[in-house]
Amino acid sequence: VWVSGFFGSGKSHFIKILSYLLSNQPVSEEGKEAKTPLDFFLEKVVGDSVFQGDLRRLARAHTEVILFNIDSKAEQNHSRDAILQVFLKVFNEHVGYCGDHPEVAHMERFLDDKGKYQAFIDMLATDHNLDWKAERDSYQFYATEVGDALSKVLNQKIDDPQAFIDNLEKGLALTIENFAKWVQQYIDKQGSDKRLVFLVDEVGQFIG
Repeated sequence: VWVSGFFGSGKSHFIKILSYLLSNQPVSEEGKEAKTPLDFFLEKVVGDSVFQGDLRRLARAHTEVILFNIDSKAEQNHSRDAILQVFLKVFNEHVGYCGDHPEVAHMERFLDDKGKYQAFIDMLATDHNLDWKAERDSYQFYATEVGDALSKVLNQKIDDPQAFIDNLEKGLALTIENFAKWVQQYIDKQGSDKRLVFLVDEVGQFIG
């Protein structure tokens, strides 16, 4: 869905409010009982039962929302697949994988699919006192530790983790089809009634 309007007409505000309603996460103020965005809106449309019904149906959809400004998330050297790269980056961040290094995210997804990702993180913490999620952007400096943890959780000798990661990346090309497959796999794991919605601000300016 493309939201269009003149400069200053409220497009960004509209999709932000929509993101709150779709995710419907409770909001708490100090000293007050937590309320959902749906609660706030129902108070504003008292007497309009049809609109209230629409809002309730929207909030019941079990939706996860990824809201982002595409210009602030994109690399400066825009390539042909720039939009796809940004979508993959924010998706990886949302599911807990590395956002800045797609090759690392590929490895994390590979381990996760095999049910070994948490074991890998735990192995680095217990054996090497290494916090993977804090240090993964500098993973090249921890080749010995990463190789050891991979070898143990996968039960195979991995002397060169960089080569292992590079080989995984070669086999997982960044295409629209693969991206759609990864999103579908994530949604399937969450349950049949889950939805994932990307809300992207400043797309027109980015394309321009």
